[in-house]
Amino acid sequence: TPVSDEIGMTGELTLTGQVLAIGGLREKVLAAQRAGLKRVVLPRENESDLEDLPAETKRELEFILVDSIEQVLEVAFDPSAEETQAEATQAGATQLSEPAAAAATGSSDLDPRQLRD
Repeated sequence: TPVSDEIGMTGELTLTGQVLAIGGLREKVLAAQRAGLKRVVLPRENESDLEDLPAETKRELEFILVDSIEQVLEVAFDPSAEETQAEATQAGATQLSEPAAAAATGSSDLDPRQLRD
């Protein structure tokens, strides 16, 4: 099953499958919005960075906070977005709706630092 062209992910993956926080989240999310993405998977550790996003961006995008590659794969490869989110949430992922994202202490673009090695 191909990954939807409306979903993007940013974060650093470890060899053990952990999703680690990254810098520049605001710029990456804004780039995802400009590219027409609707859902962005990002490290749970970056949740507090969501508060730096414009209100319009928070309204237009769905943010899915994850800790592990398993959660990323659940979101990315399940053909049914609603079922995917329900399963990922059961696995520990967090989906932030617009009101939750706005209240939170808070891309398809790759960080060039992640391309090394």
